[in-house]
Amino acid sequence: MGGHVYYATVVPRRLTLPDGTFPTGYEAKGEMADPDYACAGCQIAPPGNNIDAKDSPFMRYLPGISCHGCQTDWWYDYDAYPNAIGLTMDYSRDTGNWASFSFEGTRLEYVYLKWPHMGAAHIYIDDWYIETLDMYDANGVWQPSRVYTGWLSSGAHTIAIEVSGQKHPASSDYFVVIDGFHVN
Repeated sequence: MGGHVYYATVVPRRLTLPDGTFPTGYEAKGEMADPDYACAGCQIAPPGNNIDAKDSPFMRYLPGISCHGCQTDWWYDYDAYPNAIGLTMDYSRDTGNWASFSFEGTRLEYVYLKWPHMGAAHIYIDDWYIETLDMYDANGVWQPSRVYTGWLSSGAHTIAIEVSGQKHPASSDYFVVIDGFHVN
């Protein structure tokens, strides 16, 4: 991998409140607000695999609800990135759009892109809010990664990556990128 590895040290927080309601800002996220957002028809990636997000049977891409209540469905893929896993990346800039990836293991490495026009993504694992990941970098970094480990139990899990509509003040746009995953 050509990028930097960042380890998530945050404590997961439940997406739903104890009374079963959703925190402000999450109630209109389409299927993200459903505690069972795992892809029922998707396969589960076994440990020891490097996964390119494009056309993966382990991925599910869903539109969100825009701030005006319009349904959006814009997840793009592009096949000519020489420094990306499998030469491809999937990306969106539409707030509320999200993608999920189902895997089995105790360690997940999410590979993305840090670039001057990147925004921030909300990261969830198994219906727990993990963090908001800033993908901005003034100089650009290919294949940085975020490692989630230490608190994942053995078994199947699902990570969901949501376009947050937030960005670093210096960023020129709100794009969120999924390059791939390393499962262990």
